[in-house]
Amino acid sequence: MTITLSQADYCHLWQQETQGQPVGDRPDPTTESVEVCPPEFGVGSKRWVTLREIDLLIHDYKFHRDVEVRYYPDEGGLEFGFQLQGGSYAQRCAGQSFVQNGPPLLDTVCKKSGEHNLQIDLHLGSVDCLKSFLPDDVEPASLQVQQLLQASGQQPYTQIDTTTPAMQAVLEQVLHCPFQGLTRQIYLEGKCWELIALKLDQLATESPPVALKQLNRDDIDRIHEAKAILTRHWQTPPSLLELARQVGLNDYKLKLGFRQVFGTTAFGYLWHYRMEQARQLLIEGQYNIKEVSTLVGYAKQSNFAAAFRKKYGMNPKTYQSKIRMTARKSV
Repeated sequence: MTITLSQADYCHLWQQETQGQPVGDRPDPTTESVEVCPPEFGVGSKRWVTLREIDLLIHDYKFHRDVEVRYYPDEGGLEFGFQLQGGSYAQRCAGQSFVQNGPPLLDTVCKKSGEHNLQIDLHLGSVDCLKSFLPDDVEPASLQVQQLLQASGQQPYTQIDTTTPAMQAVLEQVLHCPFQGLTRQIYLEGKCWELIALKLDQLATESPPVALKQLNRDDIDRIHEAKAILTRHWQTPPSLLELARQVGLNDYKLKLGFRQVFGTTAFGYLWHYRMEQARQLLIEGQYNIKEVSTLVGYAKQSNFAAAFRKKYGMNPKTYQSKIRMTARKSV
């Protein structure tokens, strides 16, 4: 059964769980804090790292029941986010990156049971810290970056796209930062600005997104149903026409709407999901690379290796070696 909570109650439960408890391996209590997942929801944590102009938030938890959070309207803020695993936010799925300035477009966040949610968010104090990189009275060349900087509570800006291999490499460095103390702060701050630069570069080269308001609530619900079908049947997915028939939309509206809601095509999402399943299988170590390749639907191991490299910036063999090396160091 789904638990439905207000934003205030949801946040209070996380804070309540940290009162009087140790925060594990946090390096410096003056700059970092950890919130433990409420046991009635699942396991894991949220880690906050306070930098000079950026609050870095690392979500790393897994729920054992569905949770729906109702957010109240607010002014929002400037946020860059990178969904590595899971799909905790209503519009985002694994393998996507986003930037948002102003209040979110949707007021409900659905967190699914059984999904490992691994996400990195960068919250900036204000848009002025980005504008400070520009000379006075000089506008950025990209129309999309201009729209981002000029967004407001009345006219918010949201853009969702894929996480590039370059972004993925930096995200791995953030998650496995080897430093402590002052060096850690400088290192993480540099990596956060590198992620922002990569996202802005992606933004500058993309065509403007189509407005989400063209879809009504029923359309959006049907598109989420299409995503759920692809997730359940990712090894033997239906064709686009069959998927459209199952959710009661025509194929054109499904194609257009899926990109609007999730920032990628239906089968682009499926590709990212398959790559995530492959990554999980490599981490678990029960299968060799050839077997993983077959399990996620690739007849040729070379094609699987090319797809994995495009997604994660390294070959599956290299990735598996890194996982094993990290496991040995932790013993």
